[in-house]
Amino acid sequence: MRKLHGILLFVLVALSACTSPSSTPKSLYQGDWDWAAVNANNPNDYVTGIASFSIEVINSNTSSPQYGKKVAGGWYDIDGISIRPAGMALMGPIITPLDMGFSVGSTSQVLMAGIDSDGFMGTNSSGRKVFSGMGRVYGSNGVYIDVAIALVQRDDSPTYSRVTGSLPMSDLASQSRVWELHSSNIQKDAQSIAEKLASLGIKAHGQGELRQLFK
Repeated sequence: MRKLHGILLFVLVALSACTSPSSTPKSLYQGDWDWAAVNANNPNDYVTGIASFSIEVINSNTSSPQYGKKVAGGWYDIDGISIRPAGMALMGPIITPLDMGFSVGSTSQVLMAGIDSDGFMGTNSSGRKVFSGMGRVYGSNGVYIDVAIALVQRDDSPTYSRVTGSLPMSDLASQSRVWELHSSNIQKDAQSIAEKLASLGIKAHGQGELRQLFK
């Protein structure tokens, strides 16, 4: 069991103050990543998109074992949704050595959060970096869906490299939720499908409960 108390607050707040990417050297996980989330209980229910990382923030959460480490920040979009980008994206050592999170628009509300299965960034047969793990997608009405999550790096040129203006953030702690993740809940079929969707960069989505939460 893991509490989602403040899991993304420090990076969301820091990200809100950043409007341009790091220049040289390249920032952590810089570039576009194809992502896919697959319903653990229905492999035909999935969502895909691009996560675009262009900046770094420092984990300033003193209660986190990953305090002081760099976290990649950026933006994500959802295939089939016209609003681009759809919200903020984070990846790196947040609570465990390798986590990820998407926000709802430019708010501190968590849409999806996940943990890499082994805590290390992997590589596929093409030599591209791969995040592969488990997580949850949260609805505004308190419901959630367990999902398999995969992100596969496409290139090092972020599509969403600059977003102007200040993004308003509320205190994530005020909406903390219990994040209970058990690997046994994630079907192997769902994990395999997530990795294939992201690796191939397939732009598609299923029709089901998960898709509804991403609208």
